[in-house]
Amino acid sequence: MNVKIASVVFESTNAEELMKFWAALLAAPSAFNPESGWGAVVADNVTISTKPVQLQELPGLEKGSRVHLDIEVENLESATDKAVALGATIKRGPFGEAETGQYTVFADIDGNAFCLYTDPAGAHGEIIEAIRSGVIS
Repeated sequence: MNVKIASVVFESTNAEELMKFWAALLAAPSAFNPESGWGAVVADNVTISTKPVQLQELPGLEKGSRVHLDIEVENLESATDKAVALGATIKRGPFGEAETGQYTVFADIDGNAFCLYTDPAGAHGEIIEAIRSGVIS
């Protein structure tokens, strides 16, 4: 069986605005279908989709994201400025040191968590590459 992750989907009460936020933050191409309410942003090899949702209460669950995106940037300060200018809010941080890597936790315009981080030593990518190359399984 051939299985692949097609996209990361954010449910939103305003899918078009959320798609525009991610497209601007990632400087990536996007498209929105007003008939279906679905939008998509394609950045590198990852597709972020946005879809309309009717909010419902889920008893016992805390509000907020359970999954978040990690986005590697070259300069955390300028990336933070861009994210905030687009409407993101800083939840925590920044943490870490410039030499070893820093990160800040944000919420996008719809409250979804994401992190902007620097990784000058390449540590974050090491484990991913090890899995892809079969060193770790």
